Formats: sequence, C-alpha cells, structure tokens
Amino acid sequence: MSSWRVGFYAIAAAENGHVKAMYFTGMIYFHGKGVTQDFNKAVERYQKSAQQGYLQAQFQFGMMNYYGSLRLKNKVLHVGER
Repeated sequence: MSSWRVGFYAIAAAENGHVKAMYFTGMIYFHGKGVTQDFNKAVERYQKSAQQGYLQAQFQFGMMNYYGSLRLKNKVLHVGER
C-alpha cells in the first residue's frame, strides 16, 4: 500500500477516535510527510492521543513541551487541557 494511502486511512481513523491513528497523524503533520507540515495539527493530534492514555503520545507531547514546540499563542499546553 502506498504511503499516501496509509496517511489517508490514518487520518480517517484518527477522525473517528482511534488513539494510535491520532498519534500517527500527529507524526505525519509534525514531519510534513505527504501533507503540509502543520505543528498546530500535530500538537492537537498528540494531545488528544495523550489524553486517552497512549504512552508514546504522552512522551512526544512532553518532549515537544520540553523543547518549546508547544508554545502556541504564548501559551504552554498541558496534556489535561481541552
């Protein structure tokens, strides 16, 4: 299966609440693989996945926070925020 199809299905699954797909699409948006790089969408997907207890998303979310990637609109986001 081509990578764009994998990304398409992952995005569709994430929109339906699949936790691992949310994390995967966060990676897609963060790295700009097959889509326009969008840190806001990446943060949103990582955060939603982390809130549902997915450990890899919690780690990535924490690393982004540590390195300053989450500073959006002069606000630092936290896993528990909605």
